[in-house]
Amino acid sequence: MRSVSKVFLALWVAACGPATNTPKPIVLTELPTKAAVTPVGLALEDPTTAMIGAAGGSLTSNDGMVTITVDPGTVPDGTLFSAQPITNNAPGGFGTAFRLSKPDSVQFAKPVTLTFRYLPRNLIGTAPSYLRIATQRAGGTWRALTPTIDLAKQTMTVTTTTFSDWGPMTGLQVIPYNAEVRTKKQLQMYLKYCRGKEYPDDEHPGETLSGIGIGECTKTGPLEIKNWSVNGTTGGNSTVGTIVGNGGTAVFTAPDKVPSPDTVTVSVELPDLDSFQKEIVLTNVRIVEFDGYVGNLWVKAKATSSGETITMLSTAKLRFHRSYSDSSSSGYDLVPESEVDVTNWRSETSSRVCTQMGKSTVLPDGFLGDMVVTKDPDTYGFAGSVTLRVPALCTPKSGGTPSMQNFDGLAFLFGTGPTSATTRAMPDREFVTESNFGLNINQGGKDGVVVTQQFDLGRTHGD
Repeated sequence: MRSVSKVFLALWVAACGPATNTPKPIVLTELPTKAAVTPVGLALEDPTTAMIGAAGGSLTSNDGMVTITVDPGTVPDGTLFSAQPITNNAPGGFGTAFRLSKPDSVQFAKPVTLTFRYLPRNLIGTAPSYLRIATQRAGGTWRALTPTIDLAKQTMTVTTTTFSDWGPMTGLQVIPYNAEVRTKKQLQMYLKYCRGKEYPDDEHPGETLSGIGIGECTKTGPLEIKNWSVNGTTGGNSTVGTIVGNGGTAVFTAPDKVPSPDTVTVSVELPDLDSFQKEIVLTNVRIVEFDGYVGNLWVKAKATSSGETITMLSTAKLRFHRSYSDSSSSGYDLVPESEVDVTNWRSETSSRVCTQMGKSTVLPDGFLGDMVVTKDPDTYGFAGSVTLRVPALCTPKSGGTPSMQNFDGLAFLFGTGPTSATTRAMPDREFVTESNFGLNINQGGKDGVVVTQQFDLGRTHGD
């Protein structure tokens, strides 16, 4: 396994192992009979705070993903509001959740408004009408509120008179989304269903959760789901690929040759389910010829070192192509076709603040990494790095003139270990998805790295 040099930001992700040619049957799970219980979220960084009084006001998190709006007459003067980013442990959760707080002695005279932003990628494999805002109750149970959706602003809004942990979620989603599959090979697909209903409340026998309780997300059974299609054709065809559905599950078979364009759209028509209305859901499948692994990674990181704090939001598509195979293991190289898009970058020191002001780029030869999958026992491990250029506007805290600066050589690691791949037990051979996988790496003193990430990884199903 190739060693990867030490860099400033560090990300650890996981990958899934090799698949056989014939997809294994999907095991359907019974619909949940009680509300889901999850741990509380892990704090990702310091909270954003604002003092709001009787005249009203608002607080927006540093990343702009949540805004609290307080109407006049809601709270007394001198009320401190706080929004702290945390890992989103809600069933079906995506993006960052927030721990919202105020003084316990203050009661809201009127409801306050919570507005969450969502990103276009959050709609892949789902639909706006399936988006919810979830809040965690004492004991770890969740309830989901149906928000007002603004498609133009890409926001979800609800009102509340209580604060706790809040985060965005989707109740229905096709898995995998943004998948890749090799020509002539097959891909298992299923509908992830996070059932919402009035579940009995184990903490208060005889009562039900306030709002709609959320059950464990499951692979759906034989629901009235129909018209699994490829590029709008029910069942697909030999040019773009075919798909055979059985209720909430389906098998996609890639065509013999890579089509043009190489990415096709898989759609499925969903019925009315609980509080979810009928929709047609779209997801993407890219047809490739290489044998290897592909992964979509969404990351939020904060790193502190030598008096500088860097925060970053980014997305990445990682592609590992097979480089060798023997009787006990297979190796894969990270290829330059991998992609990274930094959506929000910020650096702060004692003297200045720099914020991203343009699209980041990967520097020449900026990708390095590899992956190894072993047999008996089945384990995997990988490591890699990417080196970036980020254009930023730097503003002196002393009030001087702002200036543009290119930050070259910024890099982050990803993989199953800090500087080289460390083997891990292999999860599902076909596809693995995980939300808000968090790490807190303490480098001593105040220096360290805190990372949260969501990822879905799958094999391109070679021989």
